[in-house]
Amino acid sequence: MEQYRQPPDAGSIIVKDESENWEAASPLLRASDASHDLQAVRQMVDAGSGYPPHWRGESGDANLATATAMQAPTERHLLRRQQYFTYMLQDIIYNAYQRAVEKGKARKIKDADYDLLFLTAAPDVSRTDNEALAKASRDLAETFKVLNENLIIAEQPTLAKLLLRMIFKFAGEPQNDDVLQTILKEAEAQPKPAEPANEEVDNDNDDG
Repeated sequence: MEQYRQPPDAGSIIVKDESENWEAASPLLRASDASHDLQAVRQMVDAGSGYPPHWRGESGDANLATATAMQAPTERHLLRRQQYFTYMLQDIIYNAYQRAVEKGKARKIKDADYDLLFLTAAPDVSRTDNEALAKASRDLAETFKVLNENLIIAEQPTLAKLLLRMIFKFAGEPQNDDVLQTILKEAEAQPKPAEPANEEVDNDNDDG
């Protein structure tokens, strides 16, 4: 041990005798030991991509509740990315059209509101939200009905417009003020059902 405490010089040769036993050492690596390292690598991949582990088939200890909680932030992030990508396309098309207007190859448009100029359709990021949105809009519609029975909403256009905006918002299809105002005008122009006439009942008994 004292002889081999210091590494030998380069190019030197060590000769052993019968008192020493040399053999090749093989590492003892068990699969259970490596699984923790590989799991750490997979978790780093998940952290970098921002996707929950069960999206790539890594179930682990996840159940329905934990999986729903894990994927909710990712779905919101993907929805914001989808909306921004849609805005980028609209902005590119609008500016390209404006260049055509400057060249005299297209007529000038007055409004620059992208929501009015473009009709976009993007796939749903999460279809599970549709049920929640439908329930929310249904509850708001019921509230609208109750308020209309107690308050004459047609005579309060500000409240009616606010309720319409909330219903469309929670339905997942928000509308601008022009559309809401058009809906209110069309509803106001509709003929109101005639109220039944009050018939007087003669309780006097005719004798004779």
